[in-house]
Amino acid sequence: PRTPTMTKVLAGDRQITLAWASNREADLLEYRVYRAETKEAAQDLRLMTQVVTLPVEAEPEARPASVEWVDQS
Repeated sequence: PRTPTMTKVLAGDRQITLAWASNREADLLEYRVYRAETKEAAQDLRLMTQVVTLPVEAEPEARPASVEWVDQS
């Protein structure tokens, strides 16, 4: 599946809200969100920590127009 298109990144008090356009590809199973502790770690997925896995609707037409997730940890 193609890389998601970010539509919103909003910082808050010890949290961040991420939003992206929903992917309508039939072979998409889930979204995985990763966190990097340093700028250097952000350059390599193997150095990041996976923080959430978000499932998607099996039928592409049933998926919402956008997906939003709030990281509060």
